[in-house]
Amino acid sequence: MRGKIKNNNRLLTPHFIAGLFAGLLTVNTCQAISITTSINWASCQLPDTLTNAGDYYASSIESSTLTCADATLSVSGAASSTTNWTITSRLLNSPAGLNVDLMRSGNGSGDSTPAGGNSYATQTTAAQVFFTGTGNVSLIPIRFKISNFDVSDGHGTQNIQLSYEVTETP
Repeated sequence: MRGKIKNNNRLLTPHFIAGLFAGLLTVNTCQAISITTSINWASCQLPDTLTNAGDYYASSIESSTLTCADATLSVSGAASSTTNWTITSRLLNSPAGLNVDLMRSGNGSGDSTPAGGNSYATQTTAAQVFFTGTGNVSLIPIRFKISNFDVSDGHGTQNIQLSYEVTETP
């Protein structure tokens, strides 16, 4: 059986990532492999290191340096512990001038240890392989890095939307 399941997540970056948001999404189909994301990036806050006028945020911010937990991806519904799958990721929109990178920061638990995705990869609107695995694996931790901030970017909200897809592979 081959199946594709998509799962879309959103990151909001008000005033240069003052906080991040994404929600819990689950997409299931009848007897097919599926992906579930749990994102708690809404709790992300920049450290209170800016105390004087003229101080600026760094041009790069990583979720590991913020006060938030890693997001997680879980793959379920695999026919057996040897069912191969591939996770692809992409941006649904291109945030003006910003770079968005994702990384798998751990293995989760289950039938296998995922392979790949353990260093930051820049996301584009084209789908790209994020990592692979077999069987059912839950709570695979994911981190993000957003870079290329500039003081001329202006005040406002960046709406960054990510999409993940799991495909069963032979």
